[in-house]
Amino acid sequence: MSLEVGRIIGDARRAQGFSQARLAGIAGISRRQLASIEAGANTSIRVLQRLAEVLRIPEIPLGGSRASVS
Repeated sequence: MSLEVGRIIGDARRAQGFSQARLAGIAGISRRQLASIEAGANTSIRVLQRLAEVLRIPEIPLGGSRASVS
């Protein structure tokens, strides 16, 4: 995705007191995958939607535009 998306996910996770392992478990992905996403790796929209849902993030910027994830 991008470093910006990873930063948004990581910042929201830390602000809400989730460890990577706990958020990953709730979202149904591995901790390793979450760490990669937070570092800027690509992932599916489905995974981003699930993370945004758990973290209550209403929209995430995707390549110059903002996408609603609800």
